[in-house]
Amino acid sequence: MIFIAVDVGTTNIDMAFLNTDKDCDFFQKSFHNRQSLYGSDVINRINTVKRDKSFIAKLKELAVSDILAAIDEYLSINNCDVNDITKLCLSGNTTMISLLLEYDVSKMGESPYPTVLDKTVVKKSHELFGKECRFDCDVILTGCVSAFIGGDILSGLIFLDKINSFLDNTKVNLLIDLGTNGEMVLNYKGKLLAASAACGPAFEASLKIQGVYGASGISALVALINSGKLSKDGCLSDEYIENGIRVHNILITSDIIREILLAKAAIASCIESLYKKTGIDYEMTDNVYISGGFGSFLKIDDAVMLGIIPKAFGEKAHQTGNTSLRGAEQILIDDKLIDKVDLLSEQIEVLLLADEDGYNESLINNMFFTMVI
Repeated sequence: MIFIAVDVGTTNIDMAFLNTDKDCDFFQKSFHNRQSLYGSDVINRINTVKRDKSFIAKLKELAVSDILAAIDEYLSINNCDVNDITKLCLSGNTTMISLLLEYDVSKMGESPYPTVLDKTVVKKSHELFGKECRFDCDVILTGCVSAFIGGDILSGLIFLDKINSFLDNTKVNLLIDLGTNGEMVLNYKGKLLAASAACGPAFEASLKIQGVYGASGISALVALINSGKLSKDGCLSDEYIENGIRVHNILITSDIIREILLAKAAIASCIESLYKKTGIDYEMTDNVYISGGFGSFLKIDDAVMLGIIPKAFGEKAHQTGNTSLRGAEQILIDDKLIDKVDLLSEQIEVLLLADEDGYNESLINNMFFTMVI
């Protein structure tokens, strides 16, 4: 039997193959999500659909064709029979899963951010993937909590609870998923509060043109702060303002710093709002789990120094990789977890940051780099 887990991310698509007939043979593949041609983040893709709804089918086709190609590659390399494919689980944010189901996402970018997607959906492979699909099995697509808290977060919680009892009602645990978007869930002794930070693709995309991964850019900013060439309010020394400065072979410009600083402020303010809403202090936190395409590579010390996360989180932070993909694997192994995913979606309260008193002030107050030496 071959189980296939897929994390349909905004920037990348990650896949894991588990073959139980070959001593639990495991294989993983990652590739760029070509939907990026129509927008680097979910809002831009929603706007693409808003302009022309025919793009729903086009965006789906881009993802589906690459997923099927990856499956064919796996079968060929490992000399496996296509009929051995038993089940797939696709996890992703609300926009990505909605597009795969060809749901209309055109209104998701506007208040009150309505979604067609709700509970977990199970489709037959031919129904979802079309005539190009060579296998016949069930495909599980994770549901969502809201327009910006999706199945990737739900499956991530499933995984973290499995390995580290994230949902323990005696603990205070925080999940921070940092990828193209930024989502968080705070478990305060059994109460779940979630929020989405409008950081856009800044962390992952601001240095993409240089072929540099986002976490390396963060380290470069730390080096500039340590050298005194970058101030805490994000200003380069006078001699570097016009043309930027090269550090660690990365060209850092004022525009790049501004983009990262805006994203940093969004993340820090989101954390601040969650804790303010629950009335607890950062020091009360038992564990902070940092996941996602950017979060998995971010150096914790760098994150603390720049004020992306509070200093109190430093020793409590654990990087957990792609929790969405790992959660999808768990759902494939245990069918009962589908019901748990849907139950979680009902239990999570979503905090709309724009409606929170003091949020805009918090954003302004976080528009500087905290320097913790």
